Amino acid sequence: MIDGDGHEGALLRNLVHGDESAFWELWRIHERHIIDVCRRRMSSAQADVDDAVSRSMFIAHEKMPHYAAMILNVEAWLTRLCCNVCVDVLRERRQVYRSAVPLEEAGEVHSMTAPADSPEAHCMVAEMNRLVARAIDGLRPALRDAARLRFLDEASYPEIAARLSITPANARKRVQQSRSILRDQLVSPDRSRQSDRPRARR
Repeated sequence: MIDGDGHEGALLRNLVHGDESAFWELWRIHERHIIDVCRRRMSSAQADVDDAVSRSMFIAHEKMPHYAAMILNVEAWLTRLCCNVCVDVLRERRQVYRSAVPLEEAGEVHSMTAPADSPEAHCMVAEMNRLVARAIDGLRPALRDAARLRFLDEASYPEIAARLSITPANARKRVQQSRSILRDQLVSPDRSRQSDRPRARR
């Protein structure tokens, strides 16, 4: 079933017969396309894009020799594989965010993302801080200022009250409201900013 015409057809036939270099040549031909697909699908940090590209390469290296005889379009086959990998990476990231974003009491963000001694952990901390900061920027001003002081600057409620010229009780209330909104946005990104809309009075 290999498309018999062209350079890629010859490479697929070589791959069927065990020529591993044929895979790397095929990957080289389509690598730029795969990177672009991952970048469009992920719409997130470059580290996630790189992760998706690397996973796609390793899985393709493992699977393509077994399917080479049936592949008619290498680009289409790699694109489908890459899209599946991106879905898996996004699912994993969402599970990490769901377990990592309780935003509870003092030192919420920084204690939540205390770095471990590994490059992967530092990348995840940076990504989490970026997501939290971006979500805070989307709050309405009164909540945004209180959330920045509490979650990013780790200010106490009296300090927040003094900075914003409000009472400590009001500062606590604003932080609690912003925490609830941020939790919804970070755990369920599909509901982005909906919970920040004022509710109709009954």
